[in-house]
Amino acid sequence: MPLAVFAIAIAGAFASNSMENVNADPTGYIDAPLPCKVSVDCSLTGGPVCRNASLQQAFGWNSMHTACNEIRFKP
Repeated sequence: MPLAVFAIAIAGAFASNSMENVNADPTGYIDAPLPCKVSVDCSLTGGPVCRNASLQQAFGWNSMHTACNEIRFKP
């Protein structure tokens, strides 16, 4: 019985972690002319930071969607 409970706990941990990654939005936003309104195609992983054609850095919404300060990368 304790082994089954342990296995369920591990499976639940992996399931919740994978759901968090699925819900992450790779879209980046520029802070001009309005904060976080102009979208840019970005990625959650990569090398150089994501920028628009005018070289303004793009940021993404945090997981609670309360601040647009998460770093995004070039796709």
